[in-house]
Amino acid sequence: MTILIFLGLLILFFILKKTYDTKTFDNHNDKLLYNYLQPILIIGILVRTVYLMYPYGVFWDEAINAYDAWCIDNYGVDQHLASYPVYLESWGTGQSALYAYFALPFIKLFGMSTVAHRMAMALLSCSSLLFFYWTLTKTQRNTLYTFTLITFFLISPWHIMKSRWGLDCNVCPDLVLIGLCFFILAYYSPIIKKQTIYYILGFSFLAIAAYGYGVSWLMLPFMVIALVVYLIRKKKITTKQILLGGTVMLLLAIPIILFAFNLFFDGEEFKLGPITIIGMEAKRDSQTILMSQEPFLRKIGVHIHDSARLLIKGADTLNWNNIEPWGQFYNIIGIPFILYYFYVKLKNKNLSAIDMFFIIWAVSCLPILLFVSPNVNHWNLLWFPLLYFCGCGIYLALNKFKKSIYIIVPLFSICFFIFTYQYFNYYSPKNQGVLWEYSGFNYTVQEPVKFVQQREFDEVYYCGSKYSSMDNGASMILFYMPLDPHSIVHKKYDGGLNLIHSCGNNFFYLPDSIIPKANTAYVISEDRIGTLEIDFTLFNRQDFDSYAVLWND
Repeated sequence: MTILIFLGLLILFFILKKTYDTKTFDNHNDKLLYNYLQPILIIGILVRTVYLMYPYGVFWDEAINAYDAWCIDNYGVDQHLASYPVYLESWGTGQSALYAYFALPFIKLFGMSTVAHRMAMALLSCSSLLFFYWTLTKTQRNTLYTFTLITFFLISPWHIMKSRWGLDCNVCPDLVLIGLCFFILAYYSPIIKKQTIYYILGFSFLAIAAYGYGVSWLMLPFMVIALVVYLIRKKKITTKQILLGGTVMLLLAIPIILFAFNLFFDGEEFKLGPITIIGMEAKRDSQTILMSQEPFLRKIGVHIHDSARLLIKGADTLNWNNIEPWGQFYNIIGIPFILYYFYVKLKNKNLSAIDMFFIIWAVSCLPILLFVSPNVNHWNLLWFPLLYFCGCGIYLALNKFKKSIYIIVPLFSICFFIFTYQYFNYYSPKNQGVLWEYSGFNYTVQEPVKFVQQREFDEVYYCGSKYSSMDNGASMILFYMPLDPHSIVHKKYDGGLNLIHSCGNNFFYLPDSIIPKANTAYVISEDRIGTLEIDFTLFNRQDFDSYAVLWND
C-alpha cells in the first residue's frame, strides 16, 4: 500500500501537470481529449496495480525467480551458489536474471510474497506506458492520435495480464518500448546535446533488454542495425552519436554476450569481478526454438497452425497466458484495423518516423516468428508493434469516418470491461485448489508448509500433485518457506536438468515406503494420496485444501 500510495501521488502530479498544459491549447476538442485521457490513465494503472495477489497463488516460474532473488538478497548467491549471476540456472535450463534483480528491493523491504515479487513488474509496465504517453505529447501535435494510441495500449489484455505476475521474460518488451521512446525523442529533438543523450539512453535500454529475455537476442541486433540505417538515411544521427551510443551499448552488454558464448559453446562458469557468468548443461532453447525440436519437418506444420491460431485468436495452449476470446489486442476485432492501417499508409505513402520505428521493431521480430515456438510469452516482443498498428488503424478510422466513434468506442469499452471482469473472476481463489492446473497458479501448498514449519519436524517429505513436477513443487515450497541455499542439494537428470532434491531436513520426494517415523511428516497432494499404499491408522492426519499432512509423534 505504501508503494501504491506513492505511485498514486506521482501519477496524480503527472495528470495535474498534463491537465494544466491543456490551458495553452487553442482547440477545444484537443482540450477535451486530453482531459478524457486522464481518467482513462488512472483506470489503466489501477487495473495493473491493485490486488496484485491476483492471479491468486504463485506460478512456478515466479516462485523460483523470487527464491533466487531472496537468496541473492540474503546471501549474495542464487540457489546454485553463483554470486550475482548474469543469468539464473534455476532448474538447469536457465531463466533470465534481470527480473530477480528488479524484484529484489521489494522482497527485501516487504518480505517474500506474491505482491512483493510482482510489484516491480507492475511499476515497470505502468512506467513504460506513461513514458510512451509523455513521448507522444513531446513529439506529436495530433491529440486524437495520442489519445487513441495510449487508450488502446492501456486496455490491452496482454499488457494487463503480463503486468500482474512476475514472469521473468515479460520485462523485456517494456524495456524495448522505453528504449524506442528515447529514439523517438532524439529523432524529433532539434538540440544536438539533448539528441545525443536520448540516443545514448535509447541504446542503453536496448542493451539492458537483452538481459530480460534470451529470445530477444534473435531480434535486438537486427532492430539496432535497422534503426541506425534508417536514422542515417534521414540524416538524424551523427557518426559521433552512433559511436557513443554503440560503445555504451557494448559495454552494458558485455556480460550477457559472454554468457551467450558460454551457453552456445558449452563453456565453463567463470567470474567477472563479483558477477558470475554461468555455464549450463541444459539449454532453454530446446523448449522454445523450433530447430531444437525433433523431428524438425513435422514441427513445421504444427508451427504454422499454432502461429495462425495465436495471431488470429490470440490463444495458445497455456491457460495462464490468455483469456479467450480476447487475445492480446482483442485480435479478432483488432486485425481488421491493422489491415486498414497498412492499406491507408501504403496507399498514401505517408509513413511517419514513429510508424517506421514500430515497423522496424515488427520486422525485426521475424526470426522469432520463424524459429520460436508460438506462445504468448515466447512472442512477447511482437505485441507492442501490433498494438501500435491496431491503435493507429482505429485512429485512422475515427479520423475518416466521424460517426464510427459511436461503434468503435462502445465496442472496445465493452470488450475491456468484460475482459477485466473475467480476469479477476478467473484468477480468483475459487478457481484454485485441486483445479489449479487450469490457471497455473497454486496457493494451496502454503498452509501445509506453514503447518509443518510450526511443528518443527525433524524430517519433512513432499509429494506434489500430478500437475506439478518435483522441482516445480520444490520451488513453490521454497517460495513460502525460503531456506539457506547453502543447504540445498541438487540432483542432475538426463538432458542436463539440475533439480532441487532436498534442502536441509526437507526432501522433495517420497521415500520408497511411507511408514511411521518419529517426528517425521509427509506432505502429500490429495490427487496422489489415494494412489499410495499407506496404513492411515498409524498416522496423525491434517487435511488442507488439496494437501494432507501425515505424521507420527
